[in-house]
Amino acid sequence: MIAPPGELDEEVVRRMITEHGVTAVFLTTGLFRMLAQESPECFAGIREVWTGGDSVRRRDCAGFSRRAPGAGR
Repeated sequence: MIAPPGELDEEVVRRMITEHGVTAVFLTTGLFRMLAQESPECFAGIREVWTGGDSVRRRDCAGFSRRAPGAGR
């Protein structure tokens, strides 16, 4: 699935994950950081996240890890 045209914010990501049963996503590192810090609940149900474009800091993953504890295992 590809995100719809337009701005991609936490509400769009959350809706897509929920409505389509998404379990894996590819996000730019910047978008992942924003979502993990501001709206980690949008990752509920996600098992895998791939990022690209920059390195991900450990602290950026903390919120994601709490909301998607089975990811990456």
